Amino acid sequence: PAGTYAPAGSTQCLRCAPGEIAAKGSRKCTACFPGTFAPTNGTAVSCTPCPPGSATDEYGATSCDLCALGTTAASVGEQRCTICPFPMTTIGTGSTMCDGCEEDYYRDPHADLRVELSRDSCLECPENAYCADDALFGVALLPVPTSGYWSNRSDIDVVQYIHEC
Repeated sequence: PAGTYAPAGSTQCLRCAPGEIAAKGSRKCTACFPGTFAPTNGTAVSCTPCPPGSATDEYGATSCDLCALGTTAASVGEQRCTICPFPMTTIGTGSTMCDGCEEDYYRDPHADLRVELSRDSCLECPENAYCADDALFGVALLPVPTSGYWSNRSDIDVVQYIHEC
């Protein structure tokens, strides 16, 4: 059956190891290529591509690794996660797009929060303000004035202007 092999002269079928596949009637198992995996032994006739947000560069992989914070894999079958260009990052692991800004930058409040950011969407934090890195998808965290300063946070067109008290 599929997922098994019979070496020359063998009288029985043997199961392929995890990370390997075999079609019915095979004489040997074949390791899955990078970007694909086979999680269990003796059941796979084809390797499964890594889902978006994950990757593997190993032959014979039994799983794919989620992309780390600050990296993405947009398509199925990725072999490596791609680092987001500075000052962009990801909000979490397993991301398919760069959807946040690094600490000391804030997301342009006019940018569409539902799509991938561009470098121009992450603005440098104004002087005398604190800008946390993005932590929630679809939420633009605005600069917060440090002690002794204020800004008009009710108007996103002027939030970057920090005034001394």
